[in-house]
Amino acid sequence: MFSLLLNCPIYGGAYTVEFEGVKYKNYDVIIEHVTARNYFYFFSWVRFLPNFAILFLTAGSFGILGGASAITRSYIINNKTDVEIKNLLELSLSFFMGIAILGVAYIIPSVLVEGDSSLKMTSVMFLCFFAGLFYEKTFSWISGIFDGVTKNVNKAQPE
Repeated sequence: MFSLLLNCPIYGGAYTVEFEGVKYKNYDVIIEHVTARNYFYFFSWVRFLPNFAILFLTAGSFGILGGASAITRSYIINNKTDVEIKNLLELSLSFFMGIAILGVAYIIPSVLVEGDSSLKMTSVMFLCFFAGLFYEKTFSWISGIFDGVTKNVNKAQPE
């Protein structure tokens, strides 16, 4: 049962919401708590994973979804009927492209913005999906970035 305890913030009061006998900062915190509780009900093993592992699994999973979509698209367009081992390798590459995009999503804001910047996970998930969907182009793009970085490092080193 919700009971609203409102004290005017202008006069130094606090705004709290009570839900199931526990006081929360606001309704958003309650929604986060209930959502997490529902996730843990179905996926109890997630509770024991560290946050970075959950991020890796999420990014990789959306990469795999993108890779599966790319394989399905190629089967429909090319009218293929045989399953190849190459498809499993493409899915694993899509998984790693999702994780690579997660890394890029963390690196770019930290390079461009000073201070703490948080990621919008919905955007990162869709970037990982598209990285899996276009895994060949994503891999070429990331390879090009590292080729440019290594060339610049090699030029900077004295002979």
